[in-house]
Amino acid sequence: MTVAPDLTLQHRAVAFVTQDGLPLARNIGGGEDPLGPEASEAREVQAATAACLLVRRAALDDVGGFELGYDYGMEDVDLCLKLREAGGRIVYEPQATFWHHESATQRSEARASRSARQAANRTLLSDRWGPRIARQVLLDKLRGQRGWAAGPLHVGITLTRDDPAAGWGDWYTAHELGDALAAIGWRVSYLERHHDHWYAPDPSVDVVIALIDAIDVRRLPEGVVRVAWVRNWTDRWLSHPWFDEYDIVLTSSKVSKAAIDARSVHVAGLMPLATNPDRFRSPEPRPEPELDVVFTTNRWGQARGVESVVPRLTATGRRVAVYGKGWERAPAMAAVARGPLAYDDLPAAYARASLVIDDTATPTLPWGAVNSRVFDALAAGTLVITDNVAGARELFGEDLPAAADPDDLARLAERHLADPEGSGRLAERLRAVVLERHTYARRAAELREALVAWAGQPRIDVAIAPPSWDVAPMWGDYSFGRALQRALHRHDVRTRLLLRPAWDTPAAGCADVTIGIFGLSTPRVRQGQLSVLWIISHPDLASDEVVAGHDVVFVASDMFAAQLTKRAGIEAIPLHQATDQDRFRPTPGGPPHELLFVANSRGVRRRVIDGLAPIEHDLAVYGRSWTPDLIDPRHVLGEHIPNEELAAYYSGAAIVLNDHWLDMADLGFMSNRLYDAAACGAFVVSDHVAGIGDEFDGGVVTFTDATDLRATVDRFLGDPEARADHAARAQAAVLARHTFGHRVEEILRTIGPILAERPARITHAPRPDVTPARPPAG
Repeated sequence: MTVAPDLTLQHRAVAFVTQDGLPLARNIGGGEDPLGPEASEAREVQAATAACLLVRRAALDDVGGFELGYDYGMEDVDLCLKLREAGGRIVYEPQATFWHHESATQRSEARASRSARQAANRTLLSDRWGPRIARQVLLDKLRGQRGWAAGPLHVGITLTRDDPAAGWGDWYTAHELGDALAAIGWRVSYLERHHDHWYAPDPSVDVVIALIDAIDVRRLPEGVVRVAWVRNWTDRWLSHPWFDEYDIVLTSSKVSKAAIDARSVHVAGLMPLATNPDRFRSPEPRPEPELDVVFTTNRWGQARGVESVVPRLTATGRRVAVYGKGWERAPAMAAVARGPLAYDDLPAAYARASLVIDDTATPTLPWGAVNSRVFDALAAGTLVITDNVAGARELFGEDLPAAADPDDLARLAERHLADPEGSGRLAERLRAVVLERHTYARRAAELREALVAWAGQPRIDVAIAPPSWDVAPMWGDYSFGRALQRALHRHDVRTRLLLRPAWDTPAAGCADVTIGIFGLSTPRVRQGQLSVLWIISHPDLASDEVVAGHDVVFVASDMFAAQLTKRAGIEAIPLHQATDQDRFRPTPGGPPHELLFVANSRGVRRRVIDGLAPIEHDLAVYGRSWTPDLIDPRHVLGEHIPNEELAAYYSGAAIVLNDHWLDMADLGFMSNRLYDAAACGAFVVSDHVAGIGDEFDGGVVTFTDATDLRATVDRFLGDPEARADHAARAQAAVLARHTFGHRVEEILRTIGPILAERPARITHAPRPDVTPARPPAG
């Protein structure tokens, strides 16, 4: 141990705390009693200070001693990590005591110089060990092992108000989940939407679980693991531009999962709502029912199906009670409205009834998400009938009584009320299902399993150049990056998209692989990461200095890959552009333009436009910087088509036009527009690029000059059958060989063996194999 001059403990080990998304080394034990129980126990630790460190000479030599590059700081942590990596042990021994005037040298240094030196040391440690430390610390926190981390996992759960008196239902869901997570040893905080407090979580928060769609997770601190729990309003969640930025998406039904999988980059997991059986339990002995039917929810002004059911039941003499706000204003319900009921009084209300009716809110019903009252009432031992047929069948098979029509629901209630013994047996059977599968303790375990699986996977960051989220959708490499991210997710590889300002953040140092999509610049190479460069444009800027240091270089041109290999002395691997076949497919509803050109001018003349001018055909141009000196303004119909609408435009056009920047064409780079339009079944006319015929099996028609272009346009506008034949050939070629699914297969086949040779953690553990085992698929 090291002891300070005031005889307090200076430190007994080094552990890691998360700051700005990256675990940083911190001394622990400072200020403790050196004779206290923690300080007096010898134990294995992850790292220790070199102020008092005894290392076997052979072990020191085996790992190469201290790493050069540190400026008296972090070199001891680095050495300990190398020793641990080599299979060694670091032991804290309290019997070896050392009085230490800590930082005496540093105190003589100017503050600015000291801060710059410490920052450089942290950066070097991050560059060398960042991905492995991040994984080791997060997994230890998730599993409650606390070997590498200085504290437990800290989870923030979003809610509208952290005050049950405010009347928001998400308080109960958040706190039931939070209590279950606290029970497995995690620290839990609640992040209020009120006044946007949720954007300023405690710096120690590791994971944010969003229960509300409105939180823009792009505004959360870098490095926080972002989890969406889509319990309802699936369409609204999907409508937000930040939805793709979640790391993990969980949803409460298969219908919702199918929509999320189809309309986002994510592959969602299933996590329905649940109950707390310590609160909602069946009383023993069970009292005689005081009521036949209970219904509990608030009425927010919109009529609900239950308003047709309850009058049918009261007309036959059934004893019905409706609890919640607003029912006294509903004419059909006023006679049985009993006002709001406190959450803690719900179990007794359910236990007093023979039957609980579940009426699913309109935004939730189409998604088949089962309400919490179903789980709560069944846990309390009372049978539930519901109008949510899809949700009932998904979670309970044919056992849970369900009917979509109010008349059928009323008849279902009467049938079960008429058979109390049979209904009681059914309630017990369903209660057993709930207690086995649908408790918050079970959800806490499922959430931990999902996070452990996520943390254990290799992480790939896709670095693209847009400077902000506001302008990102206008940049071509944003759509490219999203399509790549989507394909990687479908190969079980966790992926984040990094805009230019995030390239050099500490959190960026946590990825195992960074794929830089090269256009104008590229992220810096880090020693501890696999650095991949994919040159898709601006070959004139891809100098030898740019490609130097990268582990893998992909190039979207066979010709330029060969030139770069010879010139730079590296193996540049051809990897062409591609399409996202889930986004770009035949789509009805687009405008029926004769000729469509979607491109920016960048203030220069475009070959395909000049070649057609002047033109009397219906030519529609969409893009920025088209000034009157470049084109007749009557042809410019807009500056931007959102990526999600582009397929309909391509599908609706008779001819999609394409040309290339001269440097791209000369060096064999084919435009992504070719692949996207072809995937939509569009007929494409383009200028010539080497290899374009083989790439699309002759389906893309090319022109050589303005005369040829005009003749080609006139000929094919008059021959729809020929257009259809070429379009079908190009589409078949793209779907068979040129989707992002195919490109990801190639990427993983290349980097998989390299990753497999790199340990995933400091202490040895096999790295998940990302190399595809199946043939390329679209």
